[in-house]
Amino acid sequence: MKIVITFAAMLIAVAAQAAPPRLEKHGSTQQLIVDGKPFLILGGELGNSSASSAEYMRPHWPRLKAMNLNTVLAPVEWDLIEPVEALFAEEFPHFAPYPWGAPRWIAGHIRHVMLAEAMVDDFAELFSGISEDEATRLADAFRFDRCVVREPLARILTTATSSSFPV
Repeated sequence: MKIVITFAAMLIAVAAQAAPPRLEKHGSTQQLIVDGKPFLILGGELGNSSASSAEYMRPHWPRLKAMNLNTVLAPVEWDLIEPVEALFAEEFPHFAPYPWGAPRWIAGHIRHVMLAEAMVDDFAELFSGISEDEATRLADAFRFDRCVVREPLARILTTATSSSFPV
């Protein structure tokens, strides 16, 4: 089973915009709106073991860039995660972070930290030539005051947790 993660190209395209992206309902469908305009994902997907190392991917980034993709999907195989789960089970048998336990916590951290760390230099290269003002605008796109509360999800979570964990 593979877990699909979206790489930096989409993040850069979205983060560079002044307003936060949103989904806009059009009849029975929704459309991604970025900077007030429809955003079409031009995506590619890597093969099953393509993202196995930064060294393997290094020669492929220029080709992906030349294809004008704004999104790249890459699999993370479970065989990368299972040894870490086994290590945690052996070394930390009582490790059970709330609410979903060790396996989900470990898988998330492997995807978000360990695998991403190997791509830092390639990711940084995508920002070469960006001015200080553009970099500030990119960073500002992630400010807390620009966060949007997803009201339906917040209601579900509040309802689900309030009966089990009264405040």
